[in-house]
Amino acid sequence: MKITIEVSMRHPIDRVWPYLLDPERWLEWVPALEQRTRLDDGPIQRGAVWKSVDRVGPFRVAFTDTLVDLEPNRRVAFAQSHPWNGWGEYVVEPTEDGGTHLRVRFEAKPTGVIRFLGWIPDGVSAYVMKKDYDRLERLLDSESDGTFDGG
Repeated sequence: MKITIEVSMRHPIDRVWPYLLDPERWLEWVPALEQRTRLDDGPIQRGAVWKSVDRVGPFRVAFTDTLVDLEPNRRVAFAQSHPWNGWGEYVVEPTEDGGTHLRVRFEAKPTGVIRFLGWIPDGVSAYVMKKDYDRLERLLDSESDGTFDGG
């Protein structure tokens, strides 16, 4: 499974970045996530670890997310343990109109009860994941007026 998604958002990097950097904030805009709980203290930095649970169809999948690389307001990468056996990266760049261009890369070799995800065409998985970033933009759009419903 190798997925790349590119999206442009109307919002500047300083508004988008906090939602990408902190896996606990992913819960606000990614409905398939059930839990992200930080296992260590201090600032979010390389080596930080989160206990994670995702819902994949009828399955609850437990694993850890570890922050493996960080360039503040530019790039952050996470490794995901078994059964995802994956790696994900967010790269942000400013757009000419003051927004944010976001490139998401995700690679995984799912095993166990989620091994079937490796059989889904990457384009289909990318289409599904892109909806999360559309949801993030709607969340950012509505922060001030409280209209975001998560859908």
